[in-house]
Amino acid sequence: MRRQGKEDGYTLFIIASLLVVFLGFTALSVDVGVLYSARASAQRAADGAALAGAFVFVTRGDLDETTTPKQSDVIKENAIKTAATNKMLGAAVTITTGDVTVDTANHRVTVQVNQNQPTLFARILGENSTNIHATAVAEAFTAANATGCLKPFFIPNTALFNGNGSTTQCDACTLTPKQILVDIVGGVPQVTDWAKTQIRNSTVANGLNQFLLKPQDPHSALRPGDFMLIDIPGHNPGDLSDDIATCLDETSTCAQTYGILTGDHVGPTKTAIKNLIGCPSNRDIYLGPGQYQRPDGTVGSTSKSLVTCPIWDVCNATIGGTPFCPAASVPGGTNVQLQIVGFALVFVEGLASGKSGTVDCTGNNAIARVINVAACGGAGGGTINPGETGPLGVPIRLVRAP
Repeated sequence: MRRQGKEDGYTLFIIASLLVVFLGFTALSVDVGVLYSARASAQRAADGAALAGAFVFVTRGDLDETTTPKQSDVIKENAIKTAATNKMLGAAVTITTGDVTVDTANHRVTVQVNQNQPTLFARILGENSTNIHATAVAEAFTAANATGCLKPFFIPNTALFNGNGSTTQCDACTLTPKQILVDIVGGVPQVTDWAKTQIRNSTVANGLNQFLLKPQDPHSALRPGDFMLIDIPGHNPGDLSDDIATCLDETSTCAQTYGILTGDHVGPTKTAIKNLIGCPSNRDIYLGPGQYQRPDGTVGSTSKSLVTCPIWDVCNATIGGTPFCPAASVPGGTNVQLQIVGFALVFVEGLASGKSGTVDCTGNNAIARVINVAACGGAGGGTINPGETGPLGVPIRLVRAP
């Protein structure tokens, strides 16, 4: 009986020990699953925050490290706000400015998410919490590449040149500095400092970044019958309204050439622009780059009125073997081809009777504002494949998400 009692005590000890081990494995398996879920949530928050920060490089051409606010400060603010919209097991993800690193030279944003996550069963073993860490690096390419949402407006790189009645577009090429958006330096397109200044200092009052997107007056056309519209291969003039109002199934890449669509096409253009921007009651109002007042009174950093248009080079363009300048006219013929040297992110304000002034939903001239400009980084737009681009002409991607 004494031996049986000892054996019973030993059995209870073994069972108790195994129960502790079993509970430990249960705690480990449950908490590991929970922590893996938390880690995935943290990574999504880091990814989203990094991409939101990099997006500023594309949409805020008015910012750099000399402006107020600084570009890096706006990037950090966007990243922090985006991270806070994510949750990790029900708790909002919180990061600070110290968790966001901005590399302005390479257009890269690094976001670190570090957050303590309480454990469940592991508390039995004395582990009350563990640190969840995630890192994401996003970049906006430093040059243009392509756009997956082509709008059939071909912008001359003299779009912001404010000449008088006695000057032509070619005069912008001979000034010091050149008053053009994109210049060819060493065979490579580059955004000019003058263009950056026009965008950086733009306000509603001075209208430095405002330009005529599509004219109705033949005197403002490239030549009689050429009104800065692209002849999209496989599309008819009757498709123009849909081509403007929607994204075409056409990837427009750097160094690609397009023909000019002849004709005024006032009616289809007006209808398409009204549908695109929501005239008259659903139109966003331009307050400044990255500041667009929506119909409900709120102000957002994006807008349905933002579109990407290809840029062609007035100063160096040779059309059918004939230079565009100094004559400042497109040579005769029906097979006129223009080459893309960059892309402009523009805000389509609306329609007006003149080149500027009151812009609403009337008039025949399409008025827009240049929000940012990206030059093609050499033939083909550099190392980014056209399939990687988005609608804005400058690809944004995650380059590392450990």
